[in-house]
Amino acid sequence: MTGPNPTIDVRLHGHIEVLQAVLGNYLDHLTRSWHHHGDTVDNIGAVLAAVGRPIEVPDDLGKRVQRAIDRLASIEAGPLARLADRLGLSFGEELIVASVWWTDLDAQLGSVFGVLHDDGHRRVPSAGLLHLVCAPFGIDVPVEPRRLVSEGVIVADGPRTALQLTPAARELLQGAWDEPAMTSGTRTGLLTEPLPTRLANLIEPLARLLDGATPRIAVRGVPGSGRRAIAAAALAEHRVAPLGPERRDDELALLTRLGIGVPVVDVARATDLAGRPAPGPAAPVMVIAEPDDDLSSAAVAYVVDVPLPTRAERCELWTTALAELGVANDRDGGLAGDLAERFRFTERDIANTVVRARLATEIAGRALAPTDVWKAAQRQPDLDLARVATRIEPVFTFDDLVLTDDAADRLHELVAHMRHRTTVLDRWGFRARLPRGHGIAALFSGPPGTGKTTAAEAIANELATELFRIDLSRVVSKYIGETEKNLAIAFREAERSGALLLFDEADALFGKRTEVRDAHDRYANLEVSYLLQRVESFSGLVILSTNKLGNIDEAFQRRLRFVVRFDPPGPALRVELWRRSFPAGAVLDELDWERLATHELTGGHIQSAALGAAFLAVNDGGVVDDRHLDRAIAREYQKLNRAAPLHDGLTGARR
Repeated sequence: MTGPNPTIDVRLHGHIEVLQAVLGNYLDHLTRSWHHHGDTVDNIGAVLAAVGRPIEVPDDLGKRVQRAIDRLASIEAGPLARLADRLGLSFGEELIVASVWWTDLDAQLGSVFGVLHDDGHRRVPSAGLLHLVCAPFGIDVPVEPRRLVSEGVIVADGPRTALQLTPAARELLQGAWDEPAMTSGTRTGLLTEPLPTRLANLIEPLARLLDGATPRIAVRGVPGSGRRAIAAAALAEHRVAPLGPERRDDELALLTRLGIGVPVVDVARATDLAGRPAPGPAAPVMVIAEPDDDLSSAAVAYVVDVPLPTRAERCELWTTALAELGVANDRDGGLAGDLAERFRFTERDIANTVVRARLATEIAGRALAPTDVWKAAQRQPDLDLARVATRIEPVFTFDDLVLTDDAADRLHELVAHMRHRTTVLDRWGFRARLPRGHGIAALFSGPPGTGKTTAAEAIANELATELFRIDLSRVVSKYIGETEKNLAIAFREAERSGALLLFDEADALFGKRTEVRDAHDRYANLEVSYLLQRVESFSGLVILSTNKLGNIDEAFQRRLRFVVRFDPPGPALRVELWRRSFPAGAVLDELDWERLATHELTGGHIQSAALGAAFLAVNDGGVVDDRHLDRAIAREYQKLNRAAPLHDGLTGARR
């Protein structure tokens, strides 16, 4: 066997002398046993001759091995010595580590193990073989090295299986823990983001927590808020490495036990680690959590909340970003202020918006405009809102609405409140007088088909914002607390993205609280109470629509800035609705709009009747006339479970 690499530490170099002796002695023992009955191994008896026979150790060889062991005990420097000392390894356990490491370093030692296993593919040591060859020398090598496995040093499934070093153990034995890069996060695979200046004051307190007895600390905030950057900076201050989630549990246990690193993992992984028996005292763990995560199962002892940038900080960030893009920040910084008001973005979100806006205009081959920044901000790709809501592409505008003057005025007023929030709240100083309720909550009530959802689309179009409708099937859960968690995600992400949040059939969630008769009533009331608090603190625009105003809890109505009634249209509005129900491409006969308007239908039913008449006409000559409309109107009355009038030809249409 060739000599060791000169860069290998001295203690490892000493182990090769022990291995040469014990392995050579075993090979001599096999040779003597197999040749006991002749010069060749030609029968089963010869092969089994060594089974059960004691392995003899020549006196001079035993003394040489003991001197080598004594010399090893005096070597306290080097990666292997530090690993053995920190973990309190016995000499036999240390010899296992050394033999596996030497096999990695020198292929010739692997050939020896292949011969001893009588299997050329098994070129690595096994615990059973090392126990067998070392026992005659009084070296106790465990047949089942459970402690080395639990400590994360080696991987082994049994005494005959191949032993392997874990990646973390290999890094340690190569001296990686002495390198400054270990505390930078680059060797650990933990991808960090730049640390925002506003969060620098969190680093020292977090590092002090690590100095204390707090085993598990959660750094909580929205994605992109700088949670991992804060964790990495605090650990660097503490002079330990951040250990990324790509590490296996046993590796995390090893590096943490040695005081080299601290795991930085999400809540689910932290929960798994909390259920894993630790070989030593409780070790610190950094848990990266979101605002709505349940931390109880992760055994978190302390929580550090990472704040979002304030509106003033967002305004400053947007001002810098717009200058970088070359976009005019008009009206004394009004564009930056409007962006800061609409989007509760982090530094990373704003940086991503800049990249997307620039890329979109470069692809289009034109100069960048303020609208490009708005569109890039609205299409934030990592929003969680799609988990609990359905995105609606707004197609209607205010020109498509046919409403009473009062309802139309209220909708235009609502848009004005959203559009001029920055001026009123900040420039005029109303924000200081309103500690809460900077957002707008509106209730649209009225019978089905009166235009509530259409109005929400028109508002989203007017404000150039995304529209998301809450999907009750994805929000409401039978499990306690899950509904509130899903709603929290919806409100949080709507605030962050500036999206309009629409609760259709709102009485399903915002219904009146009832007298508590059982646990179901109690938790249902808790959901309503949570919604009351969240609507009040919401900073965006939320619209509740309902067909039954009386079912909405009165406490919600007090918190609404706008209540808009969508009454069934009168005759004049119905005439306008009938005229607008057919697109320009439809071929129409001489229709009596006044006669059609005598039917007391809502806008939704009128549009449905127009569509039905169009299909009847296409199948009957291609021109929409009164006959087609009368039949389509009769179908709408059937849907409403109402008797059709006995005039205007409808009775004839039903024959």
